[in-house]
Amino acid sequence: MKKILQLSILALTLLASSLLNAQSPITQTGAINGPSSVSCGMPIEYTFAPGFIYDPPLQVMCNKATWTVIFPDGREENFSGMSIEINAGLTQGTISVFAFASKKDCNISDNVIAATTTDVGITPAPSSLIGPSLLCNSETGSLTASAVPDAIDYTFSVPSGWRINNVLRNTYTTSSTTVSITAPSSGRGTARVSVQANLPGTCGPPEKRTTTIPYGRQIPVINAESTELPTNGFGSFSSTGRELSNFQWIIPSGWGAPGGLNGPSISVITGSTPGNFLVEVTARSCGVTVSNSVNITVTNSSGGGFGRSSLNKEQALNSLETTGESLTIFPNPASNLVNFKAESQLRIQSVEFIDIQGKKVYTRTIDGFDVSLDVSDLPNGTYLANLLMEDGSSEVKRLLINR
Repeated sequence: MKKILQLSILALTLLASSLLNAQSPITQTGAINGPSSVSCGMPIEYTFAPGFIYDPPLQVMCNKATWTVIFPDGREENFSGMSIEINAGLTQGTISVFAFASKKDCNISDNVIAATTTDVGITPAPSSLIGPSLLCNSETGSLTASAVPDAIDYTFSVPSGWRINNVLRNTYTTSSTTVSITAPSSGRGTARVSVQANLPGTCGPPEKRTTTIPYGRQIPVINAESTELPTNGFGSFSSTGRELSNFQWIIPSGWGAPGGLNGPSISVITGSTPGNFLVEVTARSCGVTVSNSVNITVTNSSGGGFGRSSLNKEQALNSLETTGESLTIFPNPASNLVNFKAESQLRIQSVEFIDIQGKKVYTRTIDGFDVSLDVSDLPNGTYLANLLMEDGSSEVKRLLINR
C-alpha cells in the first residue's frame, strides 16, 4: 500500500496555520524521527528535530511542539512536547504525523513544521512477478517473485487445473521466491497468477502482485488494412500472436505478393476478378501448425483512385497514401533522401523497397522512430516501401522517386 498522505510545504503551512493560528509564514522545515513501519498494536515513539539556522550555524532549540496524529481509521489526536509515544492500533494503514513549533518557542524568526508517515501492519507486494511468455499444454515453467524484506514466506496462487511444483493445487506457501507452474493438459487461454509476501504483525490482507500467462496453442490474429479491396489494387495484412513462428500466407489464385508469402506481414495485389476471397495464414505454435483466415471482398470499382480495374500496377502503386496514423513518409516524391517518421510508440526495425516488377531492390536494418535513408542509387520510378515495426507489424506505403 502506498503512503496515503504526501503534503507539500504549502499544504503543511495551511494545516499548521489552521490548527494553531500562526501569524507569520512558515519558512523553516524540521524533521520527525520515527519508524517508517511497525506491526499492529506496537508502541511508536516520535521525536521532533526542528533543524538548524545556517547564518550563523546554530542548532535550533525549542521548548515545546504541538503534534497532530491521524490514524488509519480516521481518528485524530493532538499531543504536546518534543517527543511523543502512541500505540499503532489494530487498523492496517498509514499513520500521518505532524509537528509544529512557533517562533517564540524556538527563538527564531519563523515557525517550524515537520511531517512523516508510518505504515501499520502493511505487507507490501513483491515489486515484480516474472513468468513464461507462453506455456503449451502440460508445459512447465518458472514463476519468480522479487524478495520482500522481513518476509517469512510467500504464497503463490494459480487458477484451477494448474500445478504448482508438480502438484495439482491453487495455492502454495513456501520460503522460496520461485516455484514451478504447469499449464493444464488441454485448452487455451490466459491464466492470472499472483504472489503475496507474508510478514509477522500484519492486521490486514497482504497486497498481491499479479501477472498473466497465455497457455495452449495460440491462434494467429490477422490484421487487415481493409477487408474490401478494389480489383488490381493493393492491400496489406499482418499476423500477431504469442510465440508464433514460420508464418506462411495463402492468397487467392490470380493475386500477387510482391514481397513473398513468408513472414508475419505481406502486401498483395488483387486480381481482376471481383468477388469474395479468403486470405489465410499458417504458423507454428506449441509444435503444431495453426491457421486463421479473413474474408476479403474485391469490388470492381468504377470511381477514381486505384480501385479501377483498368489501372496497371504502377498506377495502383502511385495511388497509395503516404501518411497514416502510425507512419509518415516525406518528401514524396523524393530525390536523394527520404524520411520515415513513426507517429506511434513503435520503433521502425527494417525497411525494404519493392519495385514495380515485385523485386526487392533495397533492404536496410534500422532501429528508430525517425529514419533518413539515401535513395540516390535507385532509379526514378514508383516503389512499395515495406517497413517492419518492433511489434512485428508492418506498414506498407507508396514511394515515388523523381529527380
